[in-house]
Amino acid sequence: MLVHTLVPDIQRADIVNFNASVDNGIESLRAHFKKMKMGAWNDLGIPVMIIEEIDRLSPQAKMALKGHLDELQSRDNAVPVIITTNHLDQIEDAVISRFLCVEWGPPTRTKLITRIKAILARQAASLSDAQINSLVTHSAGDVRKLMDQNLPLTLRQQAQKRANDG
Repeated sequence: MLVHTLVPDIQRADIVNFNASVDNGIESLRAHFKKMKMGAWNDLGIPVMIIEEIDRLSPQAKMALKGHLDELQSRDNAVPVIITTNHLDQIEDAVISRFLCVEWGPPTRTKLITRIKAILARQAASLSDAQINSLVTHSAGDVRKLMDQNLPLTLRQQAQKRANDG
């Protein structure tokens, strides 16, 4: 949604996505910025870069980042760059100053429970309210842990129990 606000007719090919939690090296970062120079298919002719988990960049990549960002912004059509992090305190002020910072807090307990119930309904699975509350409590506000680990584990345990009882 944010990307479409910046570039209304953006195409998937116009988005350069760099996930620093997967590859955080300086050479990979440089290669992604090189892609940005090739232009884009949208009417504005500009790509959009998304750098996920920017706090996970290697020290060398972090040092090079400021120069690459400045180069993109000095073009006739400045290139939008969106960064994500869960650890804003690990990002240099000199990098942060180049962005508009939008912070989202963790979802409320009610929103987590609603989301879990929607996932369960799509998967034709069910858990009791007590089990759902326990999942939310044990995730301690970590949504990734809840969705990637705790919920699938609980569903596997429930399926195993049904198989053993069956």
